[in-house]
Amino acid sequence: MDDRPRQDAPPPGPEWFLTKDRAKRFVFRLEQVRQERATYYRSEAIGMRSFAEAVPVLLALEEDMVRTVEDVLAGRLRDRERGETEIPFVAALEGVLERTRRARLLEDARRRHRAPPTEAPARILALLADATRRLDAFAEVYDAKRFLALPKPADLARLLARVEADAALDAAAGSPLTRLGATGPAIAPPPPPLVTAADALEDLLRAARAEVPAARPPWRLHGAGPGAPLALSVGAGDPSSASDALPSILGPDPAQARTDRAAAVLKFAHPVSVARTRDADGTVVAVHVQLADTAAAAVATRVEPLVALPPEADAAVRAYVLAAGKHDDPLAPPRLVATMGVFRAVDRELSRVLGPDVASSGARVTARAVPREASRKAPVHREVLAALAAAVPGFPVHRGTEVLDAVADGKVVPTMLRPPDVAVVLAVLGRRWPGGKPFGDRALGLPTWTEDDVLTSVRDVLRLAEVRSALEKGRDPGEGWSAGFEAAAFGLLSRLARAAAS
Repeated sequence: MDDRPRQDAPPPGPEWFLTKDRAKRFVFRLEQVRQERATYYRSEAIGMRSFAEAVPVLLALEEDMVRTVEDVLAGRLRDRERGETEIPFVAALEGVLERTRRARLLEDARRRHRAPPTEAPARILALLADATRRLDAFAEVYDAKRFLALPKPADLARLLARVEADAALDAAAGSPLTRLGATGPAIAPPPPPLVTAADALEDLLRAARAEVPAARPPWRLHGAGPGAPLALSVGAGDPSSASDALPSILGPDPAQARTDRAAAVLKFAHPVSVARTRDADGTVVAVHVQLADTAAAAVATRVEPLVALPPEADAAVRAYVLAAGKHDDPLAPPRLVATMGVFRAVDRELSRVLGPDVASSGARVTARAVPREASRKAPVHREVLAALAAAVPGFPVHRGTEVLDAVADGKVVPTMLRPPDVAVVLAVLGRRWPGGKPFGDRALGLPTWTEDDVLTSVRDVLRLAEVRSALEKGRDPGEGWSAGFEAAAFGLLSRLARAAAS
C-alpha cells in the first residue's frame, strides 16, 4: 500500500502552545546571555580574556523569535488556552526582537572596536534587561487573566526618550560610534502624563519609529489641550499631510503591519489611530500616532473652555484629578501629594506671568504713587489699606507696605509673587481703583483680565494661602475645603494661562 500522503490531503493542523510559556522560555535564554555577558565584561575589565562569543547565541535567539512571530501570524502556532493573547504576544515579542538585534549589533561593534568601550557593555546589558522586563510584564498580564495591563498614568516623555536612545544605535550603524544614545530631546514640546498601558504604548512607539528609521528626533506634539487627543509625529510631515495607504502588489509592508498590530492591541486600553505621510514614490516619510487623552477630559471640566494650560500646570492638574478619582478623602496621603503639586504649579505660573511686569519701571512708578502716611517710615496710608480690606475680606494689610516698598525699589523677592503676598501685587498693580486717591495706572500686563478677574484672583490667592498654611501645619483646613481649593487653584491657573496666551 502506498503510504505517501495524498496530494489533496489537508495541511497539518496547528501546533498548540502557551504564549506565556514561550515568553518565559525567551526570558530564560535572554537572562542567561545577560548574566554571561556581565561576567565577561567584569573579567575583561581586570585583564582576563575569554573565548566566549555572544553574537552567535544572540543570532540564534533572534531567529527563534522571528520564526515564532511568523508561525503565530500564519496560524501554525496557536495558544491552546487563551487565543486572544496571541497578537499581544507578537506585538511584545517584535519589540523584544528589536532590542535583542540591537544588543547583538552593538556587541559585534564592540568586538570590532567600533563602539565606545566604556559605554557599550552597559548599553548591551541594558537592552537585554529591558527585553527581559517586557516579556516578564507580558507573563504577569497573562497570569492576571488579561491581555493588556490596566491603564495608569505613564510618563510619555520618558518612553519616547527610551525609544529614541535605542533608535540612535541604528542611525549610527555602519560607522564607528563615538557616543551611544540620543543627543537631544525626544519630543517637543513636553507632553503631559497620559493614562495608558505603558508597555503596549511603548510597543506602538517602537514600531512607528521603525517605519522611519532615518527620521531625526524630536517627535512633535500636536493638538494637546483640554479634551483633545494627543497627536505625536515623527519624520518629515505633520498630521495634515497624512495620506491613505497605497495598494501594493507585494502585500502589506511588514513594518507598517507591525505598527498596525501594536495599535490594535493598545485600542483595548483607549482609542488610538495611526496615519502616515508619504512621498511621491509612496515611501513613508512620517508617522503620526493619535492617542485618546482620557485625563484631558477630566482637566477640561475644571479649567476654562478653550484654555490650554502650560505643560507643568497641566501635569499637576492631571495628577490631582487622578488622585482625587482614586481617593475620596482629601487628606489621604496620595491626594495631599497631588494637592501640594498644584500649589507649586500655581507658584510657578504666578511668577512666570507676573514676574516681568512686576519688575518693570511702570510697576515701580505705580507702587511709588500709592498714598503714604506723613511719618518717618512712610507706611501705606491707612485709608488705602482700609479700602483694600473692605473690597477683599482677609486682605493681608500687614504686608502692604513691605511688598509695595519692594516693588517701588525694584527689589521684589520670589516669595512676594506667591500667596499671600502676591495678593497685594494683584490688588494694587492689577487694576485702577476709583475714588479720590487712585493708585495709579494699571501696571500688570493682563489684557484679557477684567476688574472682576483681578478681584477674583486676589480672593483665590488668599484662599489658597489659607488652605496651604493649614495643611503645612498638619491641620484640617475645615469642612468642604477641597472644593474651595479646587475652585481657587484651577480658576487662577485658567486665568493666568489665558493672560499668558494673549
